Amino acid sequence: MSGHPPIRTGVPAYDAVYRHIRDLGDHMPPDTVHRNAMIWRGVQAAVEAMQATYTPPPPGSDRDALPEHLRGLIWPHMRPYLSTACETADACRLAAAEYPEYADELRAWETREHAACRVTRKQDMASCDCRCHTTPKETP
Repeated sequence: MSGHPPIRTGVPAYDAVYRHIRDLGDHMPPDTVHRNAMIWRGVQAAVEAMQATYTPPPPGSDRDALPEHLRGLIWPHMRPYLSTACETADACRLAAAEYPEYADELRAWETREHAACRVTRKQDMASCDCRCHTTPKETP
């Protein structure tokens, strides 16, 4: 074995970096600044490749959920779900009372954050426990 990790193919980020490296040919600048720039162009190519291939699931999607037969096993070990968005909204509500000069702006952010809630935790599909949701909560 040569000590080098195997080359992965079929992964957009890797493919983009290897394409960038191949496009460089045998040229390697003698100074650190230009070598770093070449490396970061490869990193940027990888990031762009991944952004082009990843589509986040819509709120409430079970795409990233654990298999149903495992959810019941982990449920006793999971805390009640409060989404980050709803937790942030609640912090905005509390801060609005504490800082009246920012109350209008904080209340607007509270509304915006509640609207951004995922509604369900993607791993086990538990419903968000926030008071802003009107649908009944279910335990898997």
